[in-house]
Amino acid sequence: MKRILRIILIINSFLTLLFLSISLLACYQFNHRLIQPTKIKQHNSQTNILILGKGDNNHTSPDLTDSIILVNINFKTNKIKFISLPRDIWDDQLKIKINAAYYWGKKENQPYQLPEKVIQRLTGVPVDYTLILDFSSFQKIVDDLGGVWINVPDSFDDYHYPIPGREKAYPISSRYEHIHFDAGWQYMDGKKALIFARSRHAKGKEGNDFARSYRQQLIIRAIINKLLSQKWSYLKHPQKSYHLFLSWWQELQTNLSLNQVVKIAYLLGLNQLKNHQPIEIKNYSFTPTAKVFQPSEITVFGEKVWILTPQQSAFQKAIQSMINP
Repeated sequence: MKRILRIILIINSFLTLLFLSISLLACYQFNHRLIQPTKIKQHNSQTNILILGKGDNNHTSPDLTDSIILVNINFKTNKIKFISLPRDIWDDQLKIKINAAYYWGKKENQPYQLPEKVIQRLTGVPVDYTLILDFSSFQKIVDDLGGVWINVPDSFDDYHYPIPGREKAYPISSRYEHIHFDAGWQYMDGKKALIFARSRHAKGKEGNDFARSYRQQLIIRAIINKLLSQKWSYLKHPQKSYHLFLSWWQELQTNLSLNQVVKIAYLLGLNQLKNHQPIEIKNYSFTPTAKVFQPSEITVFGEKVWILTPQQSAFQKAIQSMINP
């Protein structure tokens, strides 16, 4: 069964926009008349949100969440950290890769609870909430912003980029198209940005998940820069940002309430205004040389499957070093 490609960018982009676009507005609007106060889960003034990116209903295996990101929000330091987790991490207790946790959780009517339990057990970090977003939602977000500019680090060609809607077409070669990116600055709309983010079969050093994660981080930074630009500054256009956020909110599946999201933004914005502490966003991902996984190939239901078995102690220490350096 063909696995859906990870889309870390989809989720990272949405969360970045979410917190930046409504933090100041929330400070202004947060009162009993507009938004009723609510509680959010915290651990040492921190809240952790699991972000899952998946294909939409037009893709095979749409419930495999091949984008898996742990977001740590620290209300003392006003830092938001996005930690990308490889989809191939193996959970030896359930005998599944972590990208299948949502699939099995949905079957057991635990679409949020099961992924949260799996990630919490493996990372040692309490997971408080979950957000899920798909391909089409990502394109909408980028297009709503009028596209972004990306400085592509290396030229690359991918001759096996999947064509939407042709997952079962014959001959098999007709399922794919050739995509090419030149090095240097390029404008990308939602469709092109998604292709840039999803490509994983390029020739050379760009043809792996680690390179793809780096490209996705570039787009995240471009989106942040766009929001903070003279034209799109959420500080100068809070009403526009708020309406965009409400539109994007409709694209989500989540066990967070809108009140809780606004409360998170309110706390960040309040700290920024009271303590002159700007919101700082950092991105982390593992590299091929990270000595926290044991790569191997196993057989599952007659198919050979590539997995990354976490070296539990080293893996959890690495996560902690990202959250609390």
